[in-house]
Amino acid sequence: MAQRILGVVHGVMPAIGAPATYKRMRAGFEGAAQVILGRNAADCTAVMANAPGALELLPTAQYRTWSNRGERHWLRASYRAIGRSDMAEEMDSFLGEDDPYGKIYLNNSQDWWKLVREDLIDPAGKEDKERAEREGKVCASKKPPIQDFNQFAENMKFARTLHKQIEDRYHPNTYAYYAADPQQPAWNEICWKCGPMVPGDPAKARLQKDDLNGMLELRFGERHLHYFTLENGTGPGDGTVPAESGGAPKAHVVQIFKHEGKLKSHDSYDHQFSYNAKIAQSVTLYSIIRIVNSSANSKSMPRKKCA
Repeated sequence: MAQRILGVVHGVMPAIGAPATYKRMRAGFEGAAQVILGRNAADCTAVMANAPGALELLPTAQYRTWSNRGERHWLRASYRAIGRSDMAEEMDSFLGEDDPYGKIYLNNSQDWWKLVREDLIDPAGKEDKERAEREGKVCASKKPPIQDFNQFAENMKFARTLHKQIEDRYHPNTYAYYAADPQQPAWNEICWKCGPMVPGDPAKARLQKDDLNGMLELRFGERHLHYFTLENGTGPGDGTVPAESGGAPKAHVVQIFKHEGKLKSHDSYDHQFSYNAKIAQSVTLYSIIRIVNSSANSKSMPRKKCA
């Protein structure tokens, strides 16, 4: 099959995943999309936790966020606490570092930053079980019951397998384009933020309440309660895919096009409607012509990078 494919054009592809997937499983979709795709964590988890395809969009082990401090993890809590100078300082607590699969996605502990709550995975099945218990009935089944989290874990393992299979693997004649538009901010990281000063490391706090729309109440010790909110996306992108992920194929493709929006005289487009943009149509047509031309000439194309 690979020999019959002349080349590939990728548009706004989340090559190494998108933190927006975590955001939506923890707090629902944004805007009008909420009506169809999910208003909150309960709506989204019930669908996405049971769909390997949706889980494949989670950040892979390759995903890192770039900041002025260098390379860092994409999931953190930001808070104020007493620093080394005995003064209140802005601090970060990075969550689930090194292994997002074990520490975030497949984490079924009491850690408040984990991806899914088991009670949200199969709401219909949960209602059936509760009704049967109230009525004193036993649900008949030919197969032994599978715990909801175990069923999700199987789906997550499929997604993880795909992540490994496609890591840095591209057709040798590949072109791509992506957006790094500051006017189309995306979640290039997930930040749970608390304004007031807190008495300890949020990573060690316990979850008290979760409104399923991006607001948590965390307990520090026995008496201190503080609210943390999930911040909006701030990284340049296309509203869904951040530049870190869209630009990840750069080292593996013939040519890649980076669209930075109106500030660079480029079209500004949303992820879902990127192919409606003239600039996306133009680079796609150009890429197809180059692919066909390289095949017709039976010559390998020189690798040219376009920032």
